[in-house]
Amino acid sequence: MTDHRILRVPESLRLETLEDKKGVLTPIFSPNATKRDLAMANYKAMLEGNQSLEPAAWEQLAQLRDTINNDPEALDALGVLNAERRDSKLAEQAFRRVLELVPDDLTALSNLGTLLAQHGRLKEAISTLQPAFDRNPDISGLAMNLARVECAAGDAAAARHVLETTLIYSPNLQNVRRLLVQMSSCNGEDIKR
Repeated sequence: MTDHRILRVPESLRLETLEDKKGVLTPIFSPNATKRDLAMANYKAMLEGNQSLEPAAWEQLAQLRDTINNDPEALDALGVLNAERRDSKLAEQAFRRVLELVPDDLTALSNLGTLLAQHGRLKEAISTLQPAFDRNPDISGLAMNLARVECAAGDAAAARHVLETTLIYSPNLQNVRRLLVQMSSCNGEDIKR
């Protein structure tokens, strides 16, 4: 006799075992997965909405810091996680290292520019964000970040130009249109998010 049922949870796997594994990814089809692979899997799952994996992703990437020094993707992830944990110094180091390896890495440029702006380094933020925007004028989030920084720096015309350029690619983006209206009061003060 053969049991052809496909069980949701095999009877041999007890509930306690599932509870113990909650929040942890385990390689099933990739028995040769490296520690870096597992760290990036946790990070990507976190980005897709499973926030319970953030501590594991951060811990794994932090432990690998010395071995991922030439790995732009892992360094971008480490930079993002450090920035979320408000460790600006380590986040900036990670993003700058990525840019040494890949000078036009959009993730590193965008995140570094935003980080610099948050610390009041507006000119440096603009010089970081502007080249990224020039290559990617269709990315509304990047355009809005650059426009906010330009507005904070007191350059309303540049901020409006960035938003108007983005609207050429996606004319129906309401959040960009709202920010463009707010730019009329741009006088070097922070614009509402």
